[in-house]
Amino acid sequence: MLIPIITGANVFAQEKVLSEKEKQSLIKAYYDTAIRSFQANDFSKAISYWEQILKLDPTQVQPPKLIEFAKQKLMEKYSKVLKSVEESYNAGRYTDALSNMKTALETSPNNTELKKLYGKIRKIQEAFGDETAQTKNGKLIRFAVREYIKPSAKFKTALHSIIYAGQLNPSDGRIEKFVNVIEEEYPNQLKAVEVVPGMTLVEQKLVASLNYIYDAKYDRAIVECNSVLELEPSNAMAMKRLGSAYYALNKKSKAIQVWREAFKLNPKDDELKSFLSQ
Repeated sequence: MLIPIITGANVFAQEKVLSEKEKQSLIKAYYDTAIRSFQANDFSKAISYWEQILKLDPTQVQPPKLIEFAKQKLMEKYSKVLKSVEESYNAGRYTDALSNMKTALETSPNNTELKKLYGKIRKIQEAFGDETAQTKNGKLIRFAVREYIKPSAKFKTALHSIIYAGQLNPSDGRIEKFVNVIEEEYPNQLKAVEVVPGMTLVEQKLVASLNYIYDAKYDRAIVECNSVLELEPSNAMAMKRLGSAYYALNKKSKAIQVWREAFKLNPKDDELKSFLSQ
């Protein structure tokens, strides 16, 4: 029969006819290598050797059990590494995240989702290096990156975030690199973001919210105000207009709640005082 034997870099590449004695000797060698690999936490390699044992002798009882156990260990290792990756990129430590992703790929080298995630983090690291500054721009960048890595319902806000960061700091060439990455992968979403020349996104949305209130389109005003607050959680003007939109929709308790938050930020606003006295 044709049996694979260990030969250099590709351990299962070559085949030759083996006697029964040679086959049993090879099975023992594969068992020994699999156990050593498992003990070294190289679960993928251990699994590959146990699978080869089954090809040599499908009647073997232990390999299926060992393979299943190794797969469980592999998933545990996989989950721990991915958690480290997430913690790193959330904190803006993109170099660490990339290093952790390499470890994750070693854990499961043929996993297409891991390869995709590795590619995204590599692009981020190439664009920014690391971004850990607790500045307004730093926070905007990290938020945009988080949503780019795992696109969600907030991906549009992520686009707003990185565009706004670029408007606030146009000399930061790293932002332009990241925008180019997004444009390459999500061209339609980026084109859908309307930008008014000469205004930041926050200024643009504040103007839009006021116009919607004048036009009695209060639901649209609420959307625009909330969009501003996602970019600037402490924007008193957005809160003020948000409260006005709620008030016009007869949601008075919600309006007062929002106005109170705005008043904490801007206690000298006489108009807010008037609103809260109603």
